[in-house]
Formats: sequence, structure tokens, C-alpha cells
Amino acid sequence: MTHGTATPNRLFALEAPHTLTALAAGQYNSIALTERKDSKGAVYTWGPNYDGQLGHKFMELGPILYPSRIEYLKDKSIKQVAHGYNHVLALDEDGNVYSWGNNFHGQLGMGDSKERTKPAVITAFRSVPVVHIAATMQSSFAIIANVDV
Repeated sequence: MTHGTATPNRLFALEAPHTLTALAAGQYNSIALTERKDSKGAVYTWGPNYDGQLGHKFMELGPILYPSRIEYLKDKSIKQVAHGYNHVLALDEDGNVYSWGNNFHGQLGMGDSKERTKPAVITAFRSVPVVHIAATMQSSFAIIANVDV
């Protein structure tokens, strides 16, 4: 693993043909949302994977040192991402919310406190589409189509 640096580094993996549309950061990790001609709303994560917050279905491989696409979301048109301390949310064009990572406080919205290492749909929103998501340190928020939070 490399040591930190005070000098900004280029993220070659997110350059053309990608168009970067959003970035978010958690405690130690980052997430990026990109578009390109053949894939709209591709999600990339990198950094330590202490609680499965990178969404790659594994934790034992340690940190991911460069942006890596979350394969589970490759067929979804993700339009927004939000990163908490050690958990992540993603919103697709159909209004479905996916969550993964640390869930000690129930911040994944699954009705339990089980950690998840890959994105899972929050079923509580199946009857009404979500239009916006947000995440804080240990909390998650969603605004649904009728403007309830």
C-alpha cells in the first residue's frame, strides 16, 4: 500500500471516454459516478474496505488502490450516489435505492443491523420512487416522489 500524499493525483481510470458526473467521500473511501456512450451511471469505488462499503462483494482483499467499477450495478442506470462514514447509497433512474457497507445503526434501511458487502435494494421504497438521497456519518435520507423525507 502506498502512503498518503499532499499532492493531488490524476485519476486516469475516470478520464475519457468517461464523463465524471458525481463524486462523494466517506471516512477513508471515495465513490465516483460516470457516464459514457456504452454505459450510463457507472459507479466506481476505491480506498479501504473495512465494512464492505466499496460494494465489490469482498473485504478480505484489503484496500482497492484505484477506481474499480461495481459490477453488481453495471446494468443499472445510477443517477446519484451518497457516501456516509462507512456506508454508501445509490439511486437509479427508476427511483430504486441501493445501500451497502456498515449497518451498525441501521443506516442501510434494511430493517436490521447486518453489514452488506454488495449493493442491495431498499425494499421500503418499492411502492413509491425516490427522487433524492443523502447520507451523513451514520444516517441515510431519501426524498420520495411526493416530497416526503
